Amino acid sequence: ARRGADLSHWEILEFGAETPVAFLHSLDVFIYHYHHDLVEAFGRTVAEAALTGRYCLLDPRLRATFGDIFDYCTPGEVDAALTRLRADPVAARHRATHASDAMRARYGLDSIGARLERLARDPGTLSRHGADTPLPRTLRKFAGLYRRAGRTV
Repeated sequence: ARRGADLSHWEILEFGAETPVAFLHSLDVFIYHYHHDLVEAFGRTVAEAALTGRYCLLDPRLRATFGDIFDYCTPGEVDAALTRLRADPVAARHRATHASDAMRARYGLDSIGARLERLARDPGTLSRHGADTPLPRTLRKFAGLYRRAGRTV
């Protein structure tokens, strides 16, 4: 509201007003964008949304994590993306089902053994290829972790 958004069609819930599963099942589309100064380490909320069968429209920075499983757009492109979805709801449902199946295959219980094997073989370079977190951000994160552990920097 402070930024001038029209909230007249929004339903705003207090934190904890309903379970995450109930909330996700109430959505037609899960749209996820985050502040430009934040780093989303994995996207657990995205995985949860996909596993409940929601169509996911994500911040383009998450493409490095999820690849072609999902669709991506900037906040300014959301309206156009939703218009495309409304034009072909069958394709949108198919895309959501495909994403749910892909997430289950990639991150479900049956995938744990293979992922642990890959991690054990990784000398510390394979899974970090392409990381581009700026040094100042890394240092701020380190200082925050250090403070939370009861130490001062």
